[in-house]
Amino acid sequence: MKKIRFFISLWAGKLVLWYYMKKGRVNDDRPGMRSMRLFFEFVKYVAKPKIVVAVTGTNGKTSITKIIADMFEAQGYSVAYNSWGANDNAGYARLFLGAVNIFNKSTKDVAVVEMDEITVSYMLEMIKPQYLIINNLATDSLHRNANPDYVSERIITGCSHYTETVLIINGDDPICCGIGENSPRVFFGVTDQGRLKETYLTNDFPVCPKCGSTPVYKYKNYRHFGEFYCPKCGYKSPERDYFVEEIRDDSVIISEKDGKNEYPVFSSALFNIYNLASVVSLFRTMGYTPEKTAELLKKAKLPENRDRTEVYKGIEIRDLCSKRQNPTAMSTTMEYAGKESGNKAVIMLYDEILKEESRIEATPYIYSTDYQFLADDSIKHIIVIGQRHKEHRNRLLLAGVKPEIIQTAEKTEEIDPLISFGDVDKYIILHDVMYSIAMRDHIIDVIKQNIDKGGM
Repeated sequence: MKKIRFFISLWAGKLVLWYYMKKGRVNDDRPGMRSMRLFFEFVKYVAKPKIVVAVTGTNGKTSITKIIADMFEAQGYSVAYNSWGANDNAGYARLFLGAVNIFNKSTKDVAVVEMDEITVSYMLEMIKPQYLIINNLATDSLHRNANPDYVSERIITGCSHYTETVLIINGDDPICCGIGENSPRVFFGVTDQGRLKETYLTNDFPVCPKCGSTPVYKYKNYRHFGEFYCPKCGYKSPERDYFVEEIRDDSVIISEKDGKNEYPVFSSALFNIYNLASVVSLFRTMGYTPEKTAELLKKAKLPENRDRTEVYKGIEIRDLCSKRQNPTAMSTTMEYAGKESGNKAVIMLYDEILKEESRIEATPYIYSTDYQFLADDSIKHIIVIGQRHKEHRNRLLLAGVKPEIIQTAEKTEEIDPLISFGDVDKYIILHDVMYSIAMRDHIIDVIKQNIDKGGM
């Protein structure tokens, strides 16, 4: 009976997928939704490619899956992956619908699956990836996966049900370190960045999970990431198999069991260094040589809307995105903006555009995000655009930002004439992953127009 239900769900999903693709709606997970509604275990029974890699964690999933997919494609493999970030049940079904024929025979060599953290508890056993990257766990948006302890328990549940997956874990994240104790594990990390004394508003690792004592850090790279130990029970950071010892302008040096190796970087931002370390750990664990891994990394790129830098007539324009209403992701980009060298103008495009009349934007995240990093003297101007510009302005003032450097507007056109400064050599645009992309592109055009007119 299950076999009949599966093929009905497969054919129905394939028919809907054919229709959507004919209409040009390739990046849509509703064909997968159709298959899942007809048979919830569709993903369990659909054929998988020989190589399946999954990526989960609070932040970095989309960037990591894109890089991995690029590296496989550079070798000539045919790759299926949910490139538009559809990381829920329907997204998984849609991914595999496009990777099999009507007889349930795989048509792809590799599947790279961006996996929402909550779904790992039951989807890991259905998908059965050979490798699962757990990049980090931290406070997320309140209406999704807000509590990292709850999320880690869900992942622990999934890994306990299926123990054959090799887990590639951020060894600097103490919330991740206890996951998958019965599974083969590989850990990665990044050396001390000299941030132990930094103060953050949120502490996601206040007590030792083994005994309840207060953990002690040898160093912190941001928030709760770093090397820790519990002085009472001895619980501590694991030995990292792949450890970034040095970060250079265009490469990193990673210490491994067989020595130290150099790999190219996509971005010097620390969160992207962690992303890179996870990818290197994956390919080295799969048996690739350091030289081959480095070669493939050169052929991969970050998603275009994640981290982009352009120099226009001597002025640097950089845009960094983070998930909306996610205080951890927003804090990391704000910290980067504050610590980046040079005189800067920061433009913030964070407000969510809501199409559903019944939904409202949850704003408590503003008060657990580290706006204090934008109170740096190197930031000469801050422009806030969006419906909640007044609330962001108040939050900046509470964080110690000088009121005279803040300008706000509800609509981008209101601020257009003001985006021209003679005392900066960098513009940094902080924006949401999805909703503010069009505004970001418009702002970049305005900056360039003003530079052409003789402004800075």
